[in-house]
Amino acid sequence: MIKLEINTKELDNFIDNLAILEQQEVATGIFRESGRNKDNIPYPVLMAMHEFSDGSRYPKRPLITKSAEINALKWTKKQAKGLRLLFLDKSFTAGKVPLSKINNILQITGDTMQKDIKRIIGKDTHLASNADSVIKAKGKNTPLVESGGLKKAIDSKVRPKTKGNKN
Repeated sequence: MIKLEINTKELDNFIDNLAILEQQEVATGIFRESGRNKDNIPYPVLMAMHEFSDGSRYPKRPLITKSAEINALKWTKKQAKGLRLLFLDKSFTAGKVPLSKINNILQITGDTMQKDIKRIIGKDTHLASNADSVIKAKGKNTPLVESGGLKKAIDSKVRPKTKGNKN
């Protein structure tokens, strides 16, 4: 008689760590706590006005959408590389991976997204140009750049996934 025993501890640990990973998300954009511009408009509202404008009152400048169009593949590859390194790390199958390690991998992607979104601000090659009167007043054509507050308000954070996360 042949007795075969299979130790699934490493596989079980891997599955447990995947469950922890699945409970986290990286969010990048402008959050409620981002503050307000000089006209007291909250930055998330200001961004939404441009991102989803019909063009009648504000030029449509879909900063986040445009950045995602340009960089989605880069962001996906960055995340895949981080996850690959995490999965190959012996701690991923040896036991419970610290949440901080998982969050660090996700934050790297979030930081990349944040930089790429900020890079588009002020570039008329990606966003609708300023009106001639605005260019004359500013002395240059830098869409979405006034005080720099909107650019500073763009952030990324890793957080637990919840239904209806609105921030």
